[in-house]
Amino acid sequence: MPEQWAIYPLALLLLLGGRENWVHALAVSATATAYLLVNNVLLVRFFSPISIAAYNWDVFVDNSSQFAVVRYALLLAISTFFSAEALSVALRKNSILSAKLRTLRNIRPRQIAVPLAYVGIISLAGGFLDFTATKMVTDWALAMQSSVLLGQSWLSLYHVMLVAVFEILVLFVVLFARRSLSDSMGLFLLLTFLNFMASGFSLVLYRALEGAPVFTSTTIFLVGGSTVTERAFVVFADLLGLLGIFYMNEIRSTLLLIGRGVTRITSLSR
Repeated sequence: MPEQWAIYPLALLLLLGGRENWVHALAVSATATAYLLVNNVLLVRFFSPISIAAYNWDVFVDNSSQFAVVRYALLLAISTFFSAEALSVALRKNSILSAKLRTLRNIRPRQIAVPLAYVGIISLAGGFLDFTATKMVTDWALAMQSSVLLGQSWLSLYHVMLVAVFEILVLFVVLFARRSLSDSMGLFLLLTFLNFMASGFSLVLYRALEGAPVFTSTTIFLVGGSTVTERAFVVFADLLGLLGIFYMNEIRSTLLLIGRGVTRITSLSR
């Protein structure tokens, strides 16, 4: 997302005038500036032509430091904010970021008590189950590396099983809630995104039980033979969960719209 691109919509919004356009301009400029600061590590990169120390520090922070994963996560989050606001401008809608901020300001502590309790329960269950499973295997390192099915290791299959168990739990909760389709979809998405966050906290708890450092570059084996560092897994699992909750209404509306479209196409084809 080149920050320079934000100049053109900003200029047009300021020329159009009006309160809503001013709100759009403020949201676009704020997200573009935030992206610029994070992408260029507090603007240190701009000093690299005159300082080799600034250049070396910038390269280190971007690629090798513990901040690198957090930086990429922030860039992803800010990019979604900028894109959502740009889309609301293109569709001539009210500022989505302004609406989200109003919603966040109106949230009361008791409204987040149940979601936090759910995340805590799933995090504890996942962390203790992982810790118990690893201690039950005599040679866990050998079992973890051995391929058993379609190139998957025992560890990968175990984590796939845990994900399936927790998502089946979500389905049961949604079914027994007996809500409308829209509310059921919202509840399913909310619990699924909370599961994303809980998976990151489970890893933190697992490492704490082992007495090992929490945020490390240790490799995790995922589905399909893909790998990711523990630090990246924790940061992006929690980030994706938060972003999913932040855009939950938009995701739900999109899924319902797709469902209605598929139903209409199916009925027409018959």
